[in-house]
This record gives sequence, structure tokens and C-alpha cells, in this order.
Amino acid sequence: MVRKNTENKNINLQKLLERQKKLNQKIRLEKQKAKEKEKEKVTQKCMLTGAIILDYIENNGEFSEQILHILGSRLDSESEKELLEIKSQPETGGTSKKET
Repeated sequence: MVRKNTENKNINLQKLLERQKKLNQKIRLEKQKAKEKEKEKVTQKCMLTGAIILDYIENNGEFSEQILHILGSRLDSESEKELLEIKSQPETGGTSKKET
């Protein structure tokens, strides 16, 4: 009788552990889905913002040159600048020659 009780407890424990494992997998999956959904939102936000800014620049908005200057100053990669059709701007700072 004692042996049967012990076996039943072991079986119940195994079932609970299996259930816990499945629940942990579901939790991991749901967290991953939520993370992907948030990433999609950020991507959509960036695309929408970029599209609005590019449209503004193309239609020669009042601050187009300033926007292009800001974008150019934030990009390091020449390929990114080419993609946005931004000309490399000479660096301004202490490296220029002094006027005489």
C-alpha cells in the first residue's frame, strides 16, 4: 500500500513537471511573439516617419536643407548617405586651416 502511494505521487509529480515544462515553453513562445510584435511596431513607426520626412524633403519644404544636414551628420556609412542621396559634408571643426 505504501509502495502504491509512492508510485502515485511519483506519477503525479512527473505529470506536474511535464505540465510545467509545456507551460514554460508556451510562456517563452508568447514572450517571443510579443517581442516580435513590438519590433514590427518600431519598424512601421520608422518607415512612416521616414516616408513623411522624405516626402517633405522632395517637395522642398522650408527646412529641407536643415533636415538633410541633420541626416548627413548622423550617418557614418557612405552607402547609407548614398541611399538617402545625401552628399558627404566636409567636417567643420578645429581641423580646418586658420585664416590669415
